[in-house]
Amino acid sequence: MEEEGTGIAIVTEVTRRPVVEVDEGAEVGFFTARAKMYEPEHKYSADLFLVKILEPPGMGSLQNEQGSLMRHGEFGFEAVEEVNIGDKLKIFIRPAAS
Repeated sequence: MEEEGTGIAIVTEVTRRPVVEVDEGAEVGFFTARAKMYEPEHKYSADLFLVKILEPPGMGSLQNEQGSLMRHGEFGFEAVEEVNIGDKLKIFIRPAAS
């Protein structure tokens, strides 16, 4: 099994979610996105891993403490900040079964 490390993921799919009023006059919208490993492309493609988005800052603010589950080099996440297909993310990667 692979060790902990960092890598670069690229956003492959983005869905803009509806804006929701959370309080009177306060509205929130968010994005659901999918990303896949970009660098190193094949190193983390076999097992299950947990990933935390490190950069851009704030992009992973909706991730839980453990991070997002990555299978076959792909993972999903939600973001408050706008995210676009092709955006690159610096991620921290660790084995899911530690």
